[in-house]
Amino acid sequence: MKENDPNLIQDSGWFYRIPRQTEQASTKICILIHGWTGDEYSMDIFLRAVPAEFAVLSPRGPVTTVEGGFGWVAHRPGNLALYQDFKKTAQELRSRLDHWITQNYMPGGKLTLVGFSQGAAMALSFGLAYPERVDRIACLSGFLPQGILPDETSLPLLGVNIFIAHGIQDKTILIHRAHEAADWLQRAGANITICESKVGHRLGANCFQALKNFLK
Repeated sequence: MKENDPNLIQDSGWFYRIPRQTEQASTKICILIHGWTGDEYSMDIFLRAVPAEFAVLSPRGPVTTVEGGFGWVAHRPGNLALYQDFKKTAQELRSRLDHWITQNYMPGGKLTLVGFSQGAAMALSFGLAYPERVDRIACLSGFLPQGILPDETSLPLLGVNIFIAHGIQDKTILIHRAHEAADWLQRAGANITICESKVGHRLGANCFQALKNFLK
């Protein structure tokens, strides 16, 4: 946490930053969701991919990690991270977002979520829990949590636009997790865009440009 940051706000035990405010009240709001051991500053690298008309909020995960930094659910190997755990946090996050958006005069409109690694799983879980609140989701080097129960025949993500970017050399979250997520999300009605790079657990240059195009 940077001392004396005027954009850092504490609210009911949660922390968040507003790294970008719009001059007027905006209905276009982008939520940047950091990964395991990250914080409310970790996603600033993606700010230049977000169109200027978007107000941007960067919440801090509620879980303190033993390695330093924060997360969204208690750390587990990726293939054991459960949707129900993420959904509980999504419920709390939605409550905080509703309050933060009202307090900062940015009413209405659907949200754009950009998540990295565990933050991507958090973004997907939020979208599954509250699809009516979401317009698009960017899942960067992430995964779909296990144990998702919604009936795909109801198309819970119908019309939601989802961008999946992954490194084919990623050893933290293997590329097949991205393929599995894309297949499931498409069957659930989402519009899927996929980008792959010859990188590890990060976003390649070609996928950064694809992310900018997706968010336009």
